[in-house]
Amino acid sequence: MKPNVLVLAVIFVFLSVCQTIHGSAFTPAADIPAGKALVYVYKPLAYGKSLYMVYINREPLVKLRKGGYYPYYATPGELEIIADKKARLGELLEVFNIEPNKRMVLQVEPGKVYYVKLSGSLNVKFSQVDESEALTDLAKCKELPAYKKPGK
Repeated sequence: MKPNVLVLAVIFVFLSVCQTIHGSAFTPAADIPAGKALVYVYKPLAYGKSLYMVYINREPLVKLRKGGYYPYYATPGELEIIADKKARLGELLEVFNIEPNKRMVLQVEPGKVYYVKLSGSLNVKFSQVDESEALTDLAKCKELPAYKKPGK
């Protein structure tokens, strides 16, 4: 009987660690709307299973998980990007007292493309990366849907 419990425990752990992302594979945007910048926010496919609620200028954007990305068309100017590890399905959390590495301020200009990577598993941090690094990472990522408030 004990071996069956052990097998079930191993299967449960395996299934909880594996996250399948449904979405389309990465394809670069063909056009950027006039007067906008394009910001790809992504978490590369790597060890870890945390789910992060990403906010831009304190507005919920996407529930970001490993192997996922979201293309955000931004109005030019300053963007405050925040990741909150406490994200759970169906919740909208207020974000206060964010650790500096989980917060990034980015100046964006119209017609330009920016790549913002959320990396790490224990010491998570945002960083702006160059196009070649981002495209290598994004080739293994799937597009995530925008965040929708529960009940909408």
